[in-house]
Amino acid sequence: MGLPVFKATKCGHFTKNKGFVSAFGETITTKMPVQSDGSYEWCLSCIEKMAIKCAWCNKGIMIGDIVTVSAIDSHPHLHKNLVFVKEETEALLGCLRESCGLASEAGGRWIPGEDGHGKVGSLL
Repeated sequence: MGLPVFKATKCGHFTKNKGFVSAFGETITTKMPVQSDGSYEWCLSCIEKMAIKCAWCNKGIMIGDIVTVSAIDSHPHLHKNLVFVKEETEALLGCLRESCGLASEAGGRWIPGEDGHGKVGSLL
């Protein structure tokens, strides 16, 4: 028997609570976080669209991944993947793959934003 289908409260699309998400040549299995009332905020398709590319390796950063946050000024030649971190602040976001970042450089977790785009959230 298949997984049940739910209507996501933020995007309004119907979704399963677990499934595949693909972006930038990578596919992962994602389990949607359940809200306290038993609902799910976003569908798998919208979560997929929130993925971004790492500023260094160009591989995907998916919702739930830990990211590094670097000031643009510290890397002037890497302006290809800018992301707004807070309000008007732009920063370069990287992944924690072996060739990109160290765990000690973790600056947050890539999470869904209220506007349907990803954003940097707390590590907790």
